[in-house]
Amino acid sequence: MKGFPKEVREEVCKAQRGFCMLCLNKIDDYHHKLSNTVVAHKLFPLFVNSPFNCVGLCRECHQQHPSQLRISIPTAAMYEHWLAERIKGESDGI
Repeated sequence: MKGFPKEVREEVCKAQRGFCMLCLNKIDDYHHKLSNTVVAHKLFPLFVNSPFNCVGLCRECHQQHPSQLRISIPTAAMYEHWLAERIKGESDGI
């Protein structure tokens, strides 16, 4: 599966000021809190590659600690619903 779009990576890097979320070293990688799988894309198409599912990590933390950053299915569903409502509101001119 493809990784995060460039715009998402840039937004997360800016929000984290370029530092790893866990150890404050420089960001090397971007981690999906909810795994980037075919099933996840079917269930949560708006959420999977959104900034809400992305965290910037240094290479060492990405290799050693990704389970600390997992997100639950109910939380992913909440974000997916919020994103869908926002898109619906934009298309309705709200």
